[in-house]
Amino acid sequence: MPHSHHSHSGQFCSHAKDTLSEVLSRAHSLGFTHFHLSEHVPRHSLIHLYPEEIEAGKTPEDLEATFSDYLTHARQLQSSYMGKMEVLVGCESENIKGDRSIDELLRILSDHQVRGGDPLPTSNASLPSSSQHPSVAGLGVVDYVVGSVHHSNSIPIDFDPPTFQKALDSFQAEAPAAAGGNQDGDMSLSSYDRLMIDYFDSQYDTMKRLRPEVIGHFDLCRLYFPSKRLELSRKEAISQGGGDGGDQEEDDPIWSRVRRNVEYAASYGALFECNAASFRKGWSSAYPGKEVLELIKAVRGRLCLSDDSHGVQAVALNYHKLRPYLRESGVEEIWYLERDDERRAIDIEAEEALRLERIRSEAPGTGAPTRFPRGTKAIRMGREWMEHAFWDRYEAIVGV
Repeated sequence: MPHSHHSHSGQFCSHAKDTLSEVLSRAHSLGFTHFHLSEHVPRHSLIHLYPEEIEAGKTPEDLEATFSDYLTHARQLQSSYMGKMEVLVGCESENIKGDRSIDELLRILSDHQVRGGDPLPTSNASLPSSSQHPSVAGLGVVDYVVGSVHHSNSIPIDFDPPTFQKALDSFQAEAPAAAGGNQDGDMSLSSYDRLMIDYFDSQYDTMKRLRPEVIGHFDLCRLYFPSKRLELSRKEAISQGGGDGGDQEEDDPIWSRVRRNVEYAASYGALFECNAASFRKGWSSAYPGKEVLELIKAVRGRLCLSDDSHGVQAVALNYHKLRPYLRESGVEEIWYLERDDERRAIDIEAEEALRLERIRSEAPGTGAPTRFPRGTKAIRMGREWMEHAFWDRYEAIVGV
């Protein structure tokens, strides 16, 4: 059960530390049974490079070469841990306006597949020829995708407070209608409201175009203001163009998007990560916050654990806070990904028809598939996850 679906290393990420091998060694020593790799996909414009990348003289071409090296090296490490710890090779997405992030990612995954053949030992060879479907993007190159958004209006929202303020200011300067239609462009919406609208629309686009198996830090847009509410009060809904507030949720331009995204991801069986990185950034909860967590549970969405580690020192960091947060929130089951060795064909068209039926129900996650075309399966663990022997071992080693 002990697992993480989201990790980075200094070998392939400029704002992380240590080698990928050192990160995996730490996870293994802590008793992880499943530790999955998800280095960032490259950004493709000079204006989207981070300061440490610019200082190091990096170019977008360098980032692409580094990502390709990661895909090759990670496969080698995956093989070396076979039988000792389950290691999946994935990637963490971007969706940046003007950067063609998703288009470029699809190109890179396709090119690497051509150059590298089919390095995935569990590739589903009998999969039907639906190569254009997002759920098979990168088949044979990555085992899974962490669907994340880190930008609004092409500006990073998780780099530092001044850069986040720059992103906020960019929405203040926009014409109101730019935020998306009559209601969403209403002058009464704050710049923060519009930033969140843009964030959740980018997240939805990521889900539709990549079908990520894991949804990364769902409400990252609240990083510097974790108490920022995603759901307006009835009074606010009325003042922002919601009529008499009778159907408050439908009228709420932010919460309606949150619900749309949660239901969409739940309908195809995605795992929402409970990301412990928020604790080291001052939150009293994991990503997602309480109200989103309650919504995921209500629609029968699936939850998994992630440390979002950026080096050895952050492997399983604050897992001792993550467990009580989830336990006190009534989370009685946890899911995790592992290789799907059955290699049975998946009828993608039939699965999509069933998904469309589920998404019209009150709980779209009910009956969602547990097998994914890229070659993994979701495993459920009931209440026993809370008392797994890992927790005692982990707490003894890290001294909490």
